Amino acid sequence: MLMLKLLLVPLFLSLVSLASARWGPAIGGWLAGLPVVGGPILFLLAIERGPVFAADSAVAALNGLCGAIAFALVYAWAAVRLSWLESAISAVGAWLMVTAVLAVARPGLAVGALLVTVILFLVPRCFPTPLPFRPAVVLGRRELGLRMLAGALLTLFTTAVARPLGPTLTGMLAVFPILTLILAVFSHRNSGAGFCTILLRSMMGGLYSFVGFCVVLALTIPRLGTYTGFAVAVAAALGMHGLVRRWGMARRRMPR
Repeated sequence: MLMLKLLLVPLFLSLVSLASARWGPAIGGWLAGLPVVGGPILFLLAIERGPVFAADSAVAALNGLCGAIAFALVYAWAAVRLSWLESAISAVGAWLMVTAVLAVARPGLAVGALLVTVILFLVPRCFPTPLPFRPAVVLGRRELGLRMLAGALLTLFTTAVARPLGPTLTGMLAVFPILTLILAVFSHRNSGAGFCTILLRSMMGGLYSFVGFCVVLALTIPRLGTYTGFAVAVAAALGMHGLVRRWGMARRRMPR
């Protein structure tokens, strides 16, 4: 179990990081929207705490996506004028405020899914116009190692505090935007605010897959069990990811 915690999230995080460096911010952001961090953490919670705990955490994680969206939007605007450190502090503050409100409100599955979907549809229009940016730099071993270490630490911390915090706070903590933070800071520092803006805006389209994942997981895992429930949820996430990608490409081809 310890090896899973140390390897699962860092592996997915490294793959998304390499994709962003190889194919640019639009593809990197789109892939980063997949449940590559929250999904494995929920899987580990299901193994350690049971399917019911994981289902409740999935609902909380779904609601917690609102905080992750706020993080991305605030970082993109802050990056236009501020340094990467000031932008990160501003974005984390936005995440804390939104997450605190949702932790008290605790929307149910249907309300949470509707809320996040509407926000994801509207929020891309709210991002700043991307500034000119430098090409992506080659991702060094040190930077990749730091990203993987951050993912491992988040996994260890979230699973360790799951019992005292309960499923709601644990689920919201599972979707703390560690991947978004890492990608935003490194891209902002190395390639400029424009690269960072495109990456974060592209991530919004990818997050539809996270919505599908959380909804299907919350509905299926209590009935089908951990492994079957996660298999169905992963299939739903990948299907949603592909559909949103095709929809986005079709919209770009439409005459204006």
